[in-house]
Amino acid sequence: MAGIVKNQLHLNGFIYYKVNSKSGRTYWICKRGKAKECSAKAITLAAAGGALTVVKGDEQSPQSHPPNREEGQAVKVVSNLKRLSQEHPGMPPAQIFRYELTAVPSGVLSQLPEREKLKKMMRRERRRDLPKNPVRLSELGAIPERFTKTLLGGNFLLFDSHEDPNSDSSNSDGENEQNRHRVIIFGTRRNLELLGRSVIWFLDGTFKVYPGHVVQIFTISGLVKRTKSSGEEEVLAAFLPSKKEEHYGQVLEEIIAAAREQQVPFAEPVRAMSDFELAILNSIKEALAVTELQCCFFHLGQSMYRKETDNLKITLSYCQVQQEGLQVAYNNPGDREVKIGSHMLLALAFIPPDEVKDVYKDLVRILPAELKPVVKYMKENYVVGTPSTRGRRRTIPAR
Repeated sequence: MAGIVKNQLHLNGFIYYKVNSKSGRTYWICKRGKAKECSAKAITLAAAGGALTVVKGDEQSPQSHPPNREEGQAVKVVSNLKRLSQEHPGMPPAQIFRYELTAVPSGVLSQLPEREKLKKMMRRERRRDLPKNPVRLSELGAIPERFTKTLLGGNFLLFDSHEDPNSDSSNSDGENEQNRHRVIIFGTRRNLELLGRSVIWFLDGTFKVYPGHVVQIFTISGLVKRTKSSGEEEVLAAFLPSKKEEHYGQVLEEIIAAAREQQVPFAEPVRAMSDFELAILNSIKEALAVTELQCCFFHLGQSMYRKETDNLKITLSYCQVQQEGLQVAYNNPGDREVKIGSHMLLALAFIPPDEVKDVYKDLVRILPAELKPVVKYMKENYVVGTPSTRGRRRTIPAR
């Protein structure tokens, strides 16, 4: 029995590769012919109605090896897996395996590539119809409509300053200036509903997993009660061009505006939790009517000590203890000055908010010179902040 799968001829347990077509005939060579292990050839003729006629096959041109029908069936299984990965882009490869490979005979399974290789092939097949990833934000332009919808057809793009005529970025002069301030927010109506029901919001940014042409992914989560327990759900995500107050504030304002536009019942949270980043705290106090702000001390310690990769040439420098030279001094058992100084900076979190700036000034005078980059980082992000360029945000005391 003959059939063609992905430009391969499957005939009586043998696989042939296509050489060329001429005068309605297609010429094939054995799969092992490229390695000069077999010289068998085949010729097929496409008849009316799509039927395939074998003019020359394994009887006229014998193979030098036995047939392997399981190998041919494995090729068909792989082809089917690739097709399903394209038809169901939201389904993980492992889930497709569970549905499709359960009934496959063990002999055919033995002929399949390793699972990790299969997953790579399926992901590559999905990327085949995707647009090329932009290297710079200026290359992104308008987001294609297919990426602004969920698999069920609902809206997934809540806001894009590139398309908003009232946004600072779209009114800027020049494309570079426009993209430098671009803010993109992703979420669904259901996400807004969940967030509107939550009495507490968790706001945080991540720098480990984000597209290379933005500074961070800023997430907002809520605490939604279920039948037997409560669980935190990450419901909204925004691509931000900086860690500035103006962009955090813009995200919060646009989320509230989107809920109002979609007529979603939306109650602002009573409490909000984030790290000690001053820009986030100022934005929360101005955009939300929260009565209680809580900060995570663990995040503060991590932000001081960890080393951020600056492969995007971000204007805001990340100068922490782990930067070259300071880590050695920090762990020096014979001189604890750098470590004690670092802990003193972290202790600013326990100072009453209206006294933080004065205590910070006194602390700077006694800290070792090696900590100057860290002191600068703490000042810009947690004590004083970075001035807003939107020109309408008031200064709020550090928390």
